[in-house]
Amino acid sequence: MPSGVDADEGAVHEPHVRAASILFLSLPKKGCEGLAAAKAVADIGVPAFLYERIKVPAKNYFAEESIIRI
Repeated sequence: MPSGVDADEGAVHEPHVRAASILFLSLPKKGCEGLAAAKAVADIGVPAFLYERIKVPAKNYFAEESIIRI
């Protein structure tokens, strides 16, 4: 998450980091949707039941690759 950017709402504060690339751990952050940066999500081994707790469908998102570009 770039410093100075709100992960939940996407508000960009001053000062802030203008990242060229962002690597999310397990899930992308909603607040980064509008940022002009290359984005990817990395597998850090989160158990499937934890995804279900936050209402994300549990499936093996990383079956083919450990890093997914989005």
